Amino acid sequence: MAIIQSSGKYYLAVLQQSLYKNITTSIRPSQECIPAEQLLNSTVMKMVQYRRIIFFHILCHTHTDLMCFIDPAYLCLCTNDHHANCMEFKRDRNFQCSLTKHCANGAQCVQDHPICPSTRICICPACFFGDECQFYAKALGSTLDEILGYELKRNTILSKQPITVIVSATITMIIFVTGMINCILSIIVFARQTSQKVGCGIYLLTASITSLAIMILFTLKFWLLFLSYQSILEQRGLQNILLLNCR
Repeated sequence: MAIIQSSGKYYLAVLQQSLYKNITTSIRPSQECIPAEQLLNSTVMKMVQYRRIIFFHILCHTHTDLMCFIDPAYLCLCTNDHHANCMEFKRDRNFQCSLTKHCANGAQCVQDHPICPSTRICICPACFFGDECQFYAKALGSTLDEILGYELKRNTILSKQPITVIVSATITMIIFVTGMINCILSIIVFARQTSQKVGCGIYLLTASITSLAIMILFTLKFWLLFLSYQSILEQRGLQNILLLNCR
């Protein structure tokens, strides 16, 4: 289960029965955890906790489209049979990191526990990405990192990547193979002495060699970007590749 706080409101972002490493979700108004004071009258809200919680089941029965609601002391989920499943939840708990060094470029750092955190997450501002928001994607431009950087999934084989990544890999290899064949044949033809007797022969030979180099560099760029999201590389090698991709 994942609860997201945004603009002072809480949303039920993810609710899963089994563990998945890669989660994609979107936040809709229907996922908001409504404050209990908006659903219960002031008399009920003034009751002590153990008496107030009795009315939580009534809320789930009355509001059939209610996914969750939040009380000053509890967070409750409405089950499929319209019962309230509640847990302790403190709204005023501070999840901000005690130190600002964990995230770069003005990113917001949040942690899973205020005193002894085991996980920290950096919420990157616009145009920044990476585990620590250390990489910059230019607002203007269309580099390969900007196009596919947000589509690639970590530690996932190519066949299970999003369709945009699979199509990009297929097109890249088609361009590479056809380009290699075309450039090699062109180099063989224009490297002959008879072809260079004409003034444009040397130009076409140089253009063929340049095109071959561009094809190789483009293909390497794509696969370096893909490998940077896989666990087959050591952490140091991963950082070097990411830095190379950002230049």
